[in-house]
Amino acid sequence: MVQKKRKRTKHKQQARRKTKKTGAVGSPAWLMFVAGLGLGLFVALLVFLNTGERLNLGSGLKSLIEPRPATSKDTRTVKKPQQPTALPKPAHPKFDFYTVLPEIESVLPNGVSEYAPNQHAEGKDVSYVLQAASYARSADARKLKDKLWRNGLTSRIEKISIENRGNYYRVRLGPYDRLNNLDRDNQKLIALGIYAIRLKVAKSH
Repeated sequence: MVQKKRKRTKHKQQARRKTKKTGAVGSPAWLMFVAGLGLGLFVALLVFLNTGERLNLGSGLKSLIEPRPATSKDTRTVKKPQQPTALPKPAHPKFDFYTVLPEIESVLPNGVSEYAPNQHAEGKDVSYVLQAASYARSADARKLKDKLWRNGLTSRIEKISIENRGNYYRVRLGPYDRLNNLDRDNQKLIALGIYAIRLKVAKSH
């Protein structure tokens, strides 16, 4: 009985030793496998990150250096909407000095060289007139007449009708029987910026 117990204990001790040996041998292999796998994954991750950054950098430089393909333009012509033509602005009233004069009127030349300063009109049938302006609107003529009156000059408005042109309103000073009187008022008009026409008028019988 004692021997059987010894044999059993011997077998148990041998079995424990075997399990210890197998455990000691098996555990390092498993750890090495796990460590190798982790190292491999780490190296693969580094390689991937390294190559990925290089690839991205290369593609960025390539996109900067290489010219981009030109985009095709639409060659179809688009008609622009026609803009309405601007209507001409109404013309401002201007001086119309050389309106058609009756046959009994004639324009005196500039200066009085051919006339003596105190010379009377050539007989009783001739007088002198200053035409300050001629307007197509009576309101403009009245405005000038008021301006002359405020500056000490007496004037009158004469309405005439011209074929194919309508009515005109002439602002006139006179008549004068002496040229020096005409020239005196003419100088006043020039001072106001008005350049009148000097007329010789034949009186109608």
